[in-house]
Amino acid sequence: TGDSSGAKGIEAGPDGQVVIGQKCGDACSARVWAFDEQGSWASGDLRGIGEVGAGEGTFTVAGATFLVFGTRAGQPSLWASEDGLTWVRRPLPDSAFPSDPGFMLLDAAGASGRVLAVGLYGESEQPAVWVSP
Repeated sequence: TGDSSGAKGIEAGPDGQVVIGQKCGDACSARVWAFDEQGSWASGDLRGIGEVGAGEGTFTVAGATFLVFGTRAGQPSLWASEDGLTWVRRPLPDSAFPSDPGFMLLDAAGASGRVLAVGLYGESEQPAVWVSP
């Protein structure tokens, strides 16, 4: 079997563009590729972000910060990066998203430093909208 890569999303920030996706060989892992203003690509590994590379989660930019929302161990998670290569897990307030096994984040968009997220929660998959402060 050969290695393959796939893009999940691309976002532009003030200092360059970032592509997030997955790279598969014997197993798949979430990956990131950053393109800077000088025209250079760099690749990074997103281990720990969870299922984003496997097709779950969403990717957006708010201001100068790239954001990846996903699930890890069935709970909502948020990772942030200023350069697209160095990612830090950001804590989510308990009230930000429901702690519910039926939680599913479908999409998010950022503008003016704020984030709007849409998804489903609960056994009956109720639609929901969340807005950052």
